[in-house]
Amino acid sequence: MGAPQHQRPSAASSLGVVGCELYWVSTEAKKLFKPIKDEQDALEAINNQMELLLGVLDNAKGFWSVVSGWEGEDDISEHQKWMIVMKCQYLYCALYHARVMMPKVQNWDKCCQVAMESLLLCGVKVGRCSRTVRNWYLDFTRKNRSFDVRSPPKHRLPVFLEQNREEMQSIQQYAREHLPELSIELMSEYIHDKLIPAMLKTRCDVVPADETYDEAVQNLLYEHGLKKVCPSTIYNWMKLLGFKYEPRRKGYYVDGHERPATIEYRNSFVQCCVTYERRMYHRIQVIAEESEELQNKGLVTIKSGYK
Repeated sequence: MGAPQHQRPSAASSLGVVGCELYWVSTEAKKLFKPIKDEQDALEAINNQMELLLGVLDNAKGFWSVVSGWEGEDDISEHQKWMIVMKCQYLYCALYHARVMMPKVQNWDKCCQVAMESLLLCGVKVGRCSRTVRNWYLDFTRKNRSFDVRSPPKHRLPVFLEQNREEMQSIQQYAREHLPELSIELMSEYIHDKLIPAMLKTRCDVVPADETYDEAVQNLLYEHGLKKVCPSTIYNWMKLLGFKYEPRRKGYYVDGHERPATIEYRNSFVQCCVTYERRMYHRIQVIAEESEELQNKGLVTIKSGYK
């Protein structure tokens, strides 16, 4: 006799297994999960990715295995390290659910959503939506299974300002003192006629009247990688020092109430206002009985006023 019916593998379950195997070798799955090198299908790619992500979560220094584009450990901030670990946690959870769900639903966004809900139960809520997790995975697979963490560009001053801090502060002070009429031409006049001569006087005791003054100016500029200090250079300096060019907006209030002309007009206006007041309507308060009496006599419009 044959085996009991409940022990035989059903045709539906067999088809389900075959369907799972077919999905992992499909073009869609390979395009989504990106197998590399000797990985035979998308499922093997997921398993290897999960193993890599698990190594990040198991080791305090494990995040370096998924970081690219960074040179020194000292430059990376604690927040960046923490963010990398959080991304790995979300991706590991999403891939864990994808192994089960993708052959059935074939919806990667749904897997990311389930991962978010699972981590939210554990108190982790870095990911704001499933699309965020999907974007993290795109970054992870695009860079050969790593996150491209770039060092933020440092705010560096030009050599002239960097090596001459006192002169830089003098430029800032002069600009603040002349804000109402501040312009590139004004700053250019200050730098060429006052700042640079003062620097040469201190460094090599050269004044504008000397024959060697022009040569000394060129040498000073050459030391700092400059050929000349033109208006565009000064404009860039001013932006780096915190100044920007925009339409001027008045931010002050002028109290003109006590001006002689205002006081004179005020007296004449009061006299006119008293005259006009006789022609104006005036509201008076009366009791209800008196109001009804006035309405009955026709002295007041019916239903006028407020009760």
